[in-house]
Amino acid sequence: MANILNLTLPAIDTNDMDKTKTTIKFYYRFLSSVPMGDDPAGLFSDWSLMFLDRMFTMLSHKDKDEKEEDWWYPSLLRRTCRLLFMQSSASVYTFNLKKLVENLSSPVLNSKKEYGLLLEGAVHARPEIALKELIPYFLGKLKFQGKLAEISDDELVWNISNLKHSLRYAGSSLLNYRQELENFLPLALSAKSKTVFKEATKLVKNFLRTFVSVYPADFRSLPKSQFSQLSESNLEQSFGQMFSKSEAEIEWHVPTKPEIEVAKNAAEFLLNTAVENLRRIFAENNVNAREDIWKNLSLIRQIYRGISVIVPINKNSENKNSEQSRVSLIPNSINTSIFETNTSIRSTCASILTEATKFLTSGTQDDIKSIKRLISTWKFYLNFQGVSAHKSKGNRWLNPVLKDKYKNYVKGKQYRSRIFHVESAYALYMSRMTDRNYGLSLEEHRPIFNSLFNLSSHTYSQVRKKAQQRLTSIRHVPRSGGEFLGKILGTLGTVGTDENSQREVKAAGFLILSRTFLNRILRSWKFRRNFMWEISKSHVQDENKIQTLLYQLFVGFALGYHQLNFGSPKLPKTFQDEFNLKVQDENSNRWETGNREYHAEITRKLVEILQTNPTLHWRYQIMLSTCLLLLVRRDVQLEVQLESVKWFLKCMGSEIAALRLLSGIALGIISSTYKSRDIQHAVTSCDRRLTPDDLENCPQFVNKNYFGYNGPMTLPTVPTVQLEDQSKLRALFQETFQVENLGKILKYQALDHKQKTEEGGNSTFDISNLASLAGKFGGNLMNHLSKVRGIEELAAKEILNEMGKSKKSWPYTKSSQSNSIFNVANANMWRGIGSICPSIMSETLKIVSEFLNSNETGEQCVAIEVLAGFARVHKDIPPSQELWDLIIPGISRGISATGPGLLAEWTDAIRFSTFNSDSRKFKPLLEFLMNSPFSGTVANQAKRLLLIKAILIEISWKSPKLNYAVLQLVVPHLSHEYKQVRQVIAEILAVITFNLWEPSRENSNFKLKVDPQLENLAQTFLERLNSDRMEDDKTDTTHLRETFLIWIHSVISFGDAQSIVGILPLLLKNVFSLAKMAGNSEEDISRLALANSALIAQSFLGNFVLGRILGTIAELSRDPVWHVRGTVLPFIQIVAFTHQFLISPQDREAMINITLNMLTDPQVEVRELARVALSSLAKSILGNPTEISQKFLKTAPPRKRGQKFQGNVIERHGAVLGLCGIVESRPYDVPTWFPEILAALSQYTHDPSPIKESVRYTFAEFWRTHQDTWSILKDKFSEEQLQIIND
Repeated sequence: MANILNLTLPAIDTNDMDKTKTTIKFYYRFLSSVPMGDDPAGLFSDWSLMFLDRMFTMLSHKDKDEKEEDWWYPSLLRRTCRLLFMQSSASVYTFNLKKLVENLSSPVLNSKKEYGLLLEGAVHARPEIALKELIPYFLGKLKFQGKLAEISDDELVWNISNLKHSLRYAGSSLLNYRQELENFLPLALSAKSKTVFKEATKLVKNFLRTFVSVYPADFRSLPKSQFSQLSESNLEQSFGQMFSKSEAEIEWHVPTKPEIEVAKNAAEFLLNTAVENLRRIFAENNVNAREDIWKNLSLIRQIYRGISVIVPINKNSENKNSEQSRVSLIPNSINTSIFETNTSIRSTCASILTEATKFLTSGTQDDIKSIKRLISTWKFYLNFQGVSAHKSKGNRWLNPVLKDKYKNYVKGKQYRSRIFHVESAYALYMSRMTDRNYGLSLEEHRPIFNSLFNLSSHTYSQVRKKAQQRLTSIRHVPRSGGEFLGKILGTLGTVGTDENSQREVKAAGFLILSRTFLNRILRSWKFRRNFMWEISKSHVQDENKIQTLLYQLFVGFALGYHQLNFGSPKLPKTFQDEFNLKVQDENSNRWETGNREYHAEITRKLVEILQTNPTLHWRYQIMLSTCLLLLVRRDVQLEVQLESVKWFLKCMGSEIAALRLLSGIALGIISSTYKSRDIQHAVTSCDRRLTPDDLENCPQFVNKNYFGYNGPMTLPTVPTVQLEDQSKLRALFQETFQVENLGKILKYQALDHKQKTEEGGNSTFDISNLASLAGKFGGNLMNHLSKVRGIEELAAKEILNEMGKSKKSWPYTKSSQSNSIFNVANANMWRGIGSICPSIMSETLKIVSEFLNSNETGEQCVAIEVLAGFARVHKDIPPSQELWDLIIPGISRGISATGPGLLAEWTDAIRFSTFNSDSRKFKPLLEFLMNSPFSGTVANQAKRLLLIKAILIEISWKSPKLNYAVLQLVVPHLSHEYKQVRQVIAEILAVITFNLWEPSRENSNFKLKVDPQLENLAQTFLERLNSDRMEDDKTDTTHLRETFLIWIHSVISFGDAQSIVGILPLLLKNVFSLAKMAGNSEEDISRLALANSALIAQSFLGNFVLGRILGTIAELSRDPVWHVRGTVLPFIQIVAFTHQFLISPQDREAMINITLNMLTDPQVEVRELARVALSSLAKSILGNPTEISQKFLKTAPPRKRGQKFQGNVIERHGAVLGLCGIVESRPYDVPTWFPEILAALSQYTHDPSPIKESVRYTFAEFWRTHQDTWSILKDKFSEEQLQIIND
């Protein structure tokens, strides 16, 4: 343990903060479980002193006091410093405190925060001892003859900052120094320097906070009673002890009456002084007293920060022992305030702050710093009597991490470390306190919010931003969010040409962009309605920046939008008794009625604006149409959405591309909701997953792919569709998609595809801000922004693509044809239109047939989308012959076309048509594709196979017969003469391998269950690869080897390694054998074989499979070709590392023996690889290498200098390489067995080649990796050993 601690100290490095943070995290974990008692060797005291030295060295070289990128690091450093002193025994603590004081003599302003964290930890651990040392020291530095010492400002700031941190967790122990500190505070506040004064106000804050805060007083790993009894005899038994909740004995600092009285008197005196100073300045209308205004506002702000905490008071504390009342899981939360009995001071502060607002915003002042300080003061005033925002932010690591852990803790995981219990209780306490606000009432908050809202549109941008940030604290105030949010939303629709009106609109927009208000809007139908209405009215704004801001606001709303139930939230099951359920039903009915009215109202208003304003700017047409799309729901009557449907149908012929895309998406959703469902599933439920045989023998087509689900399941309930709704939609569709309009709509869709493939014009909108906005709302929009050419594409494509990512939709698997322009939204639309109005299909197909023969790519792609959509009109009915007469010739032309043609689009169309479907529905297509696929040109063969692969991906496991048929089709062509075809064949084999894999949870060896057809495929490869005939035909052999390796590589690299694990032992020998071709004409095959071996080693291999594989590896280690023997060793290294916690003792022994035997390989390159492999095994599975090293020394005993060499050079070289590998396995530490081996190894430097070269290389590596810590590590060697290795 001591070695680990000492060896990690060099990782505290100013030049590598990531390494430093990781080291600090390790120390925190260590100190959480190990108390640093008085051990006999003084290891803990030595390490803690060296740790402090490293910290001081690092902090003294810190460039500047910059903000950390990782928000958790300061909190982690605080906890680590606290545990360093908490876990120390009295003697170790004394040494550490003395070391800390010694390093406070010279200012290090860039690291004053880190020094302060060390002081906080020291005082928190033993406040009486620490304060006795620190208070006189700092006051002696800061005071001289009753005045502030005449030292430099840097020294004043440094010492006041350290004193501030020393007071943070002093608690009641500080009462002994009350008089000295109360006398010093006015002196510090009288400083003329603003930097010194600012630090003095923070000192006031901590002086107040230490008396009135509630926090755990003890974070040790043992309760106080047990920690005090630690000794040398029981120290090790205390390591890593676990406790239940009741045994943890959590001790809290709860303010006592004397502490509250001291804080109260100090706060009242300082507040009254600051208030009187401000009143005097305002009464004199002294416009030149800017600095005095700033100082007094800063003092008020810090006073509020100090007293803005919860003070729990135990009701029965008078009848209980004071010590016992401090020990509990969570302190009693009866909330009182310092000023509960004196409310006049609160109202006085409110009035003076209101006067300050009027004075500083009267138009005659431009004191921006004072206004910003005033706004910050308002923030803490709003949180008065509640947990301050600063404290909540400082402990925010508790809420997401420990609060979540605490849930598991209360579910039954009772025994945990004591620090876990303490931090969990603190997290629970903090979360309870921050969930409520114990400050002013809504009536008292309203004028404050109004003042801040007025400042949010101030002339100066710095003031505006500060006020807008502070207004987000409204979420802490009960019942205020709704009232104030309504006011903000109402401002969005404000129409005004003057500058003030425009600033108000901007302020409202920026406020809503914050998570506080936008999340509130998205959680309520009432606010959703208001937002959409106000954003729709804002189309009258003609100022470009306001339009940009409103559009950004709309983007944020669209990105965060989600389907919200109309009813009220359900009660937890615990509270679902008869009375509560009745009340819940009544509330839910009332909520649902009101929310449906909101939905219908805003839908009607949006459609009205769009229909009655033909000259509405296209930007707002897109925004309002997107809002209508968001309002399209499956649980709303068609009557409510009928006008929306009419608008979307009208937009199908719009000249704005974005509107056409929006309309297509909306019509696809609506038509899929109201489509005809005349044919129902014959099977409505089953008690098991449908097997492939069930699917093949089912008389009806089953379209649901259950994705391997093994439990009970029920097929989806088919919603009831009113025939009247279908008739209304059918009439609308027939009216819109008449022959004269149908051609126009299809032409527009073809134009959209053309514009997508061509370079567009310059962007009409600056989208740089939207990139950061999308990141703010958690979307991936930024990845697409570089491709956007205009605002229409941004609105219709990018935003809606992001919205669609949160929903499960096709395609589920990634297509290899990434350049496809196939539009799934268009295909879904035509699918829905065909299901609602089948009479349209015949006229559409006539136009589609013309498009298929066109030379325009856009028209051909539209035809493909229409055919794909019509092919999925009915789940249970195969496509009509009329469709096949268009689909198959179209695919045939795509296959025969020169170049890629529209193969990618046809691939996506086939996948769209076949996913989750029965393969028997597409029998004509399968017959066409599988009819002589290896005839024609090379490109035609590859295209046809790619289409077959697309069908296999979507049909998946549901049709074994299809997979078998394709397998039989491609096996005769495994050594096809063209690489393009072989590549596709190997990928098809990979898809079939995964499709035929049937894991079974009941079978513990499910990974070994292999389909007979796959075993036959493996045997086919092996027979052909190992046959004598292959030696005669070199070209055919190379092609077969390439297909074989690409097949394995495709299966494993796609993440489907488990589907092939069962047959890997059969294939592995050939994979390694193919690696021997390095350096000849088949080097590509060799590289692919090596890549496959690495992928196999990284895959999870069960113990049974691993045993069989190691048997094959042992056989390969004796292969006559040394290149094959060499590939075995890296494979063993990777397998040992990836399976080190799962490997059986027999397999571990087998790996070690194979490696040791290869140390004496006749080929020197193999021996060197064995050295590297042994070094890796020594790190992972070898354990203590002392026994093996003794065998090496016995095999090759060191000889004296000048003695003639005799013996086998290979055996001696192998033994020396074994010693070298063991030494190289420890690049940064020196275990106890290490010095003897290193000293012995140094005696081989005069052996013949290649022995001496190996030894010298190892020593060069040793000095390179150990030079940084050699001053510490050299103590592990004896004088004799040091002399030997230095020589």
